[in-house]
Amino acid sequence: MDKEKEKNKLSLKKLHKNTLKKFLSSNDSSSTGKDDSEKKKSKKLSKKKLALQQQQQQQQQLQIKQQQQHQIQLQQQQQQLQKTLKLNQDDDDDEDDDDDDEDNSSDEEAATTPTATLPKDLYINTVNKMRIEYSKPIQFTPFEKAMQNAHDDSSHLIFIIYCVDWFFESRQLVSNVEQVLSKDKNILYYFVNQYDKEYKGGDIPGVPIISIYYRQKPFKIKRDTLDYDWEDEERIKGSPTASQLKQLVSICKQSIESYHPDENFEITIEF
Repeated sequence: MDKEKEKNKLSLKKLHKNTLKKFLSSNDSSSTGKDDSEKKKSKKLSKKKLALQQQQQQQQQLQIKQQQQHQIQLQQQQQQLQKTLKLNQDDDDDEDDDDDDEDNSSDEEAATTPTATLPKDLYINTVNKMRIEYSKPIQFTPFEKAMQNAHDDSSHLIFIIYCVDWFFESRQLVSNVEQVLSKDKNILYYFVNQYDKEYKGGDIPGVPIISIYYRQKPFKIKRDTLDYDWEDEERIKGSPTASQLKQLVSICKQSIESYHPDENFEITIEF
């Protein structure tokens, strides 16, 4: 009997020891699993924070670049206006020197005609003179009609060019567009006046904007150059040359060929 009791005690001790080992090992593994899970979560959060910081930095850099570009464009416009004003003033001086009688008559007219002394008046007068110089009218399409056409058309590559009729950069782009795009039957293009009441693009009148559509979808444009660096814009600022427009058309057509219905049209340009 004593031997049996002793034997049972030993068996119970052994069983207890094995059970305790299993319990401890399971606790260790579960705690290790928790630690691994926490580490993974922490890594994910760190990556997200880093990505967010990088995105914010890129956005800030982009905003700074865009502001700088706007400043440069404004300066260019002001310089062009000043040149035009100077040329017009020189012309007026030459005309005045030609004939004293004309001087007298102009003096009489000046007494009854208000002079443009305010910057706004000078600006309006200069714009009007530049419009006269650019005598060939641009065939503008109303903004809403152009957008409706882009929405309804499912077979053409559509370019919408936002511009004005009195600034040299806009005029140059219009000329390039007519030269390049008019030759392609698969392309339609519309010029929209940046002063159109329905158009609220928020851009500077005179600095052209290009938007591109196909099958009711706008092209997402990544622009990677020294002057421009942004992603997923739906517009191109500036006045591309004829060769750059040809390159742009080619890139758009390549994007259409590899297009999937569930995806957006995306292109990258380097000009």
